[in-house]
Amino acid sequence: MPKLDFTKSEAEVLLHRLTLHDCIAEALTDYDPECDPAPAFTRADVEATSARLERELASKRTLTIETDIERAVIEDVVDGNTFGPGLDDALDDQLTKRQIAEWRAVMRRLNDKLHKFAGIESRFPR
Repeated sequence: MPKLDFTKSEAEVLLHRLTLHDCIAEALTDYDPECDPAPAFTRADVEATSARLERELASKRTLTIETDIERAVIEDVVDGNTFGPGLDDALDDQLTKRQIAEWRAVMRRLNDKLHKFAGIESRFPR
């Protein structure tokens, strides 16, 4: 898989969740042993992977998504992202309608890019 390049705005949206290593690890490893299968990854592996992906994205604005754990982390970054829902709360206070529309366009481009180049089916919450 080639490295995916991101714009500054795209990286900002991804980093909004990618910096929360403990939240990603909890989402991917928390389970009820009585009714759920064991998670595919350990908490430590998820935290290490998300930290490494964060460093790569923050420093180079690129990501390489080659392994199952990298794919799972990025899927959680998309699924668990609160950037989109937070935009409505920022209306008038911090952002204009036009700025919100621009951020939503960034998220649509990210959805398309991640799906096309990495097979990520998840979509950013609105």
